[in-house]
Amino acid sequence: MTYDPRYDPPSTPSQGYQFPPAPQAPVSPMPQYGGFVPVLPPPPTSNSAVVALVVSLVGLFAGWCLLGIPNIVAVIAGHVALKETRDNRASGRGMAVAGLAIGYVSLAPAIILFFWLVLGGMASVGGVDPTPTPTR
Repeated sequence: MTYDPRYDPPSTPSQGYQFPPAPQAPVSPMPQYGGFVPVLPPPPTSNSAVVALVVSLVGLFAGWCLLGIPNIVAVIAGHVALKETRDNRASGRGMAVAGLAIGYVSLAPAIILFFWLVLGGMASVGGVDPTPTPTR
């Protein structure tokens, strides 16, 4: 630290205290337009991303009894939403990925359960013999 005589207390009462020079304000790297900085609005949310997320949640909880149709719709809408959000024309990429993931994960059990019920129903109907059992 160096000695600066400007910060010394006054030697006589008439001299007064000398304050240090005021610091200069930093210069902003952004241009100022009339005292405000323009802000661009965010891109709109993709409707397909919202549909993919909502329908995938419906398919997660009720897809097995709706024949897996909501899961298929969620997968299709998720792929459409990924295409829409690829070049930042629309926001909602996270919702699209979540809807797609939930749709794929819940589609497999819905298809398995559907075919299990259909094949089980066909096997139970096809295994009945309408002829009476002969008696001795």
